[in-house]
Amino acid sequence: MRPSNPTVGQLQPALPDPHGLGALGILIPESHDHDMEVIITDDHETDRYIHADTLETGDMLVERYRVMRRVGKGGFGAVILVEDTVVGEEIILKFLNREIAADDNMIERFKHELRYARRITHENVIRIHDFLTLKKSYAISMEYFSSHSLSDELKQGPISLKRGLKIVWDICRGLSAAHQVGVVHRDIKPPNILINDSGLVKVVDFGLAALSHADARLTRTGMLLGTPTYMAPEQVRARTIDARTDIYSLGVIMYEICTGRPPYVADDPMAILFQHVEGNPTPPRQLKPDIPAAVEAIILKAMWVDPAKRFQSMDDLRRSIFALSKQEMR
Repeated sequence: MRPSNPTVGQLQPALPDPHGLGALGILIPESHDHDMEVIITDDHETDRYIHADTLETGDMLVERYRVMRRVGKGGFGAVILVEDTVVGEEIILKFLNREIAADDNMIERFKHELRYARRITHENVIRIHDFLTLKKSYAISMEYFSSHSLSDELKQGPISLKRGLKIVWDICRGLSAAHQVGVVHRDIKPPNILINDSGLVKVVDFGLAALSHADARLTRTGMLLGTPTYMAPEQVRARTIDARTDIYSLGVIMYEICTGRPPYVADDPMAILFQHVEGNPTPPRQLKPDIPAAVEAIILKAMWVDPAKRFQSMDDLRRSIFALSKQEMR
């Protein structure tokens, strides 16, 4: 039998940092953090876990969100399209799976990092609204963007160089806005790049975001953060991260757009991580000779193992792409 619908309780500010995230080098917000609201359910309704996978069209959550359809399932749980009946707007609810919901340390980390991700306001970034507590379940509410992912597009065949560089240009713009407010995405990969039918590009899933210069590799519970195929060497080696970490991952995406495959491929994820640390990718032009030499140079510079040898900001990378477009993409 389906659990009864939860009801809305009171709005409370996000909690402080009781689990020592500051010790990881993550800055704890000051008094303005009250703008991160968490919806709390009534006490007598907190004894049930919402099974997001079983939600059906028309189901109501907290007498406000009407379920429209399931969009998919991400690394952290089910993704549901709902209608916010209060404002008449379609939004996404990303539910955290039961294992994460039961991990108090992970929940505190999400609350902390989402305070920062909410500050990113840019047309190339999916807007995060709130962190919701629904009975014993948790969900992140965010902007709904009718689109497909870059990974879906890559599976359909080669992307033209002109289109590929335009996509990378837009990603640079969105990530530059995030970096300007101190947020490093830390998990840039094709599934986290959304594109609509008009060609508008948006970066999604800042749930793994960390403040600049934070220790990037492990959570308090020992979970490796990031995706091996696109993970920067400093993430693999548990060293300091910053905006250049996202630049490396974007370089890997550029490599895949231009050659049709990632730079490092192996059956064992640990072998892929080792290759990132070694840093000896096959030059793109060896795989696809028609790639302009200037494009190859940009890719390889973004993918330097030593962050000091990469582009030092997303704006630097974007300017190089712009210069290239004027020279070769007319």
